[in-house]
Amino acid sequence: MNALVSLGYALVSSLLDVLDTVVYKRAADISSKTKQDVNFLYFFGYLIVLALTPIFFLFFPTEFVRDFLSVGASWKFFLIFAFIAAATIICGGFLTYAYSHEKISVLTPYTQISEILCVLSGFVLFRSETSMNAFVGAIVASLVIFFSNFDWKKGFRFNKYCLLLAVSETFRAIAAVTSAFLVGLYHPFSIVFIQNSFGFVILGAYFLFRPRGFRIPAKRHRFPFVWTNVVSNFCWIFVTAINLFLYREIGLVLAILVSMITLAVTLAASYLVYGDKPDKKDIIVAILVMFCIVA
Repeated sequence: MNALVSLGYALVSSLLDVLDTVVYKRAADISSKTKQDVNFLYFFGYLIVLALTPIFFLFFPTEFVRDFLSVGASWKFFLIFAFIAAATIICGGFLTYAYSHEKISVLTPYTQISEILCVLSGFVLFRSETSMNAFVGAIVASLVIFFSNFDWKKGFRFNKYCLLLAVSETFRAIAAVTSAFLVGLYHPFSIVFIQNSFGFVILGAYFLFRPRGFRIPAKRHRFPFVWTNVVSNFCWIFVTAINLFLYREIGLVLAILVSMITLAVTLAASYLVYGDKPDKKDIIVAILVMFCIVA
């Protein structure tokens, strides 16, 4: 896969991820108001993904049947997918709680933690697939974005919700790195839906023991709760599948690096479409990140 195609996939994935974050924040706010168990939002999301499974099955019937049967026949891969699902659930639980109680602007810097951990882990575990240039570029770009998101005028802000998000991002990185071992064996969409199936079963069992947390939103919240979850999880399917595809084609570290192109494109689109003039800091950060990608 050439660099231009990789950047195109990474751009689509990153833009969908931004949309997912914004809409998910709305869903988390509704979930908080209805005093549900923190995992209910994730459980409902898994239910939506299961409902969407037949649509994707029509496009990849052979891969789906082969991959699902393979997992069922191998206890090793069964346990690996169960582990990924558990790590994703823990990530989602902490993520939901953090976004339900804190502003996105405060939490944003800590979303970079998973990328930094993925780059470090990817370099160690997939050394033969990772060049030193890609590793250094990914680390530098990640740190530049990480520190650029802090509001230095208000000082370093770190509260318990930031800590929870940091823990969430750590489990996200664990799930991503583990998934990277599977991309050579399973179709990306198969990995998404197999993981989702395990997650649905795990959370379903959880709510059997915590039925009070399974609260249906009040009538005035139901439609917003449903549409935000549908949009968020539709984005999640494609973001995860595209990322897995890039892991397979160009490696974990380089996939993380090229995904950072979104920063520069977002600034350019804001200026061209809305006339929003970016700050000097944003321009410098975008230039540094683009330099890391090109280099």
